[in-house]
Amino acid sequence: MSTDASSALPSGSTGAPSSSDTATVDEVVRVVNANQLITFTTMSRNGWPMTSCMHFVLRMEEGRPLIYLFTHDGHRKMDNIAVDQRVSLSALSVDEAAAGKTWLRMQGLCHEVRDPAEQVSAGELHETRPGYEAHAPFVAHQYMPLLRVDVVRAEIFENGRTLAVDFPA
Repeated sequence: MSTDASSALPSGSTGAPSSSDTATVDEVVRVVNANQLITFTTMSRNGWPMTSCMHFVLRMEEGRPLIYLFTHDGHRKMDNIAVDQRVSLSALSVDEAAAGKTWLRMQGLCHEVRDPAEQVSAGELHETRPGYEAHAPFVAHQYMPLLRVDVVRAEIFENGRTLAVDFPA
């Protein structure tokens, strides 16, 4: 089942950037970049979720966050995305100094990147990400399939407040 971005938006969304409370794109970027790993969830053909903890990189394109993830050939998530492009991503950040926790939840549409220029660009971003050297031995990105998630909604739960940003389709 292929899903386009407009049908992935929450009911009543106009497709224009919008937010509840005081969420901004900058806050989404801040919370995403505070994490080294993100939980990536796809849905299988029979409706069961499949979750993976993955390294990722963020790139902004025309005000929309794009999340790039390298994976392995033949992994079940590749089959799941072929059936249903809708995915969920989440991360939990703990700031011990501030005694605070921030939870990020995002929904988006995922596809495998086949454009060589985009693959190289995402690989270069990956190599410059702080902490890359710790997981570099596990990610030979030039030989791995690349997934791209076009984020359509991001929600931040932080210090008792809930913030949300919807991105245009």
